[in-house]
Amino acid sequence: MGVKKFLVTQQFEASSETVHQAYRQEGTWRSFGGLPFVGDPVVTSFQASDPTLIETSYRVSIDLPPLATTFIDPEKMTFVEATTLHTDGSGSFVIVPDHYGKLLKASGRIEMVPFDTDRCERLIHGSVEVSLGWSGKLFEGPVEDAIVAGLKQALQAQADQVSVH
Repeated sequence: MGVKKFLVTQQFEASSETVHQAYRQEGTWRSFGGLPFVGDPVVTSFQASDPTLIETSYRVSIDLPPLATTFIDPEKMTFVEATTLHTDGSGSFVIVPDHYGKLLKASGRIEMVPFDTDRCERLIHGSVEVSLGWSGKLFEGPVEDAIVAGLKQALQAQADQVSVH
């Protein structure tokens, strides 16, 4: 199928500095819970340095096409996400499957867009690529679409939970 690209725009009623500082706090990452798709991510590593390095693990809830379960066990849809945040608010992430390492690649970059002292956006540009081999080609697109839709929902919900006061 190729690579499925996505963009999520997180909007905040706070300065870019305030939002960025919130994302550089371990408590922010530990507070995420009940998110769509990724549930309750667990912080497995947090290094408050420059850059800030965060690793979280989670199991996704995904509705796969029935025949796709031939290739993917929904119970094994567990991942580690490694996020790097720089002092200017930019960053990157890579999502590494605990299982199916050869079947899925996902990564992206984060860009902070300040508007004024009371508003900003975080843009998350990402890509997902599923490779199920020749016999699974028909399911790659729907699985990629489901993963992208889930990630978008989770990132929007994550932004709603960030405390920027």
